Amino acid sequence: MAYVELNPIRANMAETPESSDFTSIKQRIDDHQQAVVTASKDEITAERSGLLLKAFLAEGDYLKDQIPYHYREYLALVDWSGRAIRTDKRGAIDDQLPPILVRLGIDAEHWCKAMQPKGAHQFSRAVGCCDKLREYASKLKIRWIKGISMSAKLFPT
Repeated sequence: MAYVELNPIRANMAETPESSDFTSIKQRIDDHQQAVVTASKDEITAERSGLLLKAFLAEGDYLKDQIPYHYREYLALVDWSGRAIRTDKRGAIDDQLPPILVRLGIDAEHWCKAMQPKGAHQFSRAVGCCDKLREYASKLKIRWIKGISMSAKLFPT
């Protein structure tokens, strides 16, 4: 998958995975940035614009038929692989760019803490960026939703 995700970068048609149109990684990144995941981890409340993609292994879940990587690990793998300079390819991810989690505004340390069993108690109904949590609360017609302060740490931008 990572090899295919990097085709636009290797062809020098895109500089980063998040800017490589018509790839599943860009769709996953876009969906992730716009989605609010409910506490059950099964229901995405945001509308998805593209194809339904196979899910990544969720933190703490057993492998069933998901992709055997966690989302953040897959992003790091693609980012790391895309930085490798190959003489037979025209493009690569610029080494001067920050890591993909930084570019996407995801704080890796807080993400790891929040995804641990004891960290999950900081959320009740949903996990996502603050704006999306507020929209979700509004749709539920509630004034407050547990997890806003942790979301501000997870998604500081």
